[in-house]
Amino acid sequence: MERGTAACKLIRIGYEEWKNRARPLNCPSWLLYYSRVPTTPASAATNRTWLREIVWVRLWIEAYCVRMRLITRLRNELLRRNYSPRTVEAYESWVKRFVRFHGNVHPDRLGEADVRGFLTELAVRDGVSASTQNQALCALLFLYRDLLGRPVGWLDNFARARRPTRIPVVLSKSEVKLVIGQLDGAARLVATLLYGSGLRLMECLRLRVKDVVFAESRLEIWDGKGRRSRITMLPGVSKLCLGHHLEKVKELYRRDAVWEDFGVPLPGRLACKYPRAEREWLWYWVFPATRTHRDAESGKRRRHH
Repeated sequence: MERGTAACKLIRIGYEEWKNRARPLNCPSWLLYYSRVPTTPASAATNRTWLREIVWVRLWIEAYCVRMRLITRLRNELLRRNYSPRTVEAYESWVKRFVRFHGNVHPDRLGEADVRGFLTELAVRDGVSASTQNQALCALLFLYRDLLGRPVGWLDNFARARRPTRIPVVLSKSEVKLVIGQLDGAARLVATLLYGSGLRLMECLRLRVKDVVFAESRLEIWDGKGRRSRITMLPGVSKLCLGHHLEKVKELYRRDAVWEDFGVPLPGRLACKYPRAEREWLWYWVFPATRTHRDAESGKRRRHH
């Protein structure tokens, strides 16, 4: 009788603790188990299998919370060092994959053999390319050296995958004309700027109206790759087409300006320094998206590039 009472108390305590810990997570695994939870602790105590399931879910929740705290620290450190959003996303993905690969064990308890096993698994079983394997290694280097503060001499000496030497494919002028000739509209204008101005794809798509200087035939690139800004030429063949394109974009801007809560996203903290800049024509995108969306933080209507 005493043993049964103690078991019931243990189940009841686990049930309450599990409910309190699981409710804020709002994750699919919690919803799956919550749909099977009895309505009261007393009814939970009548089923001994809940003791085993509650302990398992509690361990899973603890591992989930530890992993999310680690990912939050990683994201904040990357953003503090001005890493690009795509690099932040890639590093987060690799660290999550590394933690899951070792059964949600904290990376601080893992060492050289575990990292080597993970990278070997990527190369042998998953068959990833050399550049992908090196990206995963860079993410783990940042995790151990810059976030956890552990000496990583063994990672510095880790043999990186060799990228094969390939002959670059360079299109001739006639081939470029054939490719661009198959395009029309905004896509044709983007391709012309990529070829004539030497822009990267995201540098071209992130152009704002203020970055186009027709009088001096130049484009201003802000926060390009490596956070570097530069000035490049505006091809003469693109001037007329770009001018007609901006006239159409301005019509779209006028329709957007009717909404009181509309604004384009600004880099950094410029929205706080210049509150009205998000609604100005000069900050509007040269290549705006066709649809708008609601910003998750501010709730304002936004249009991406």
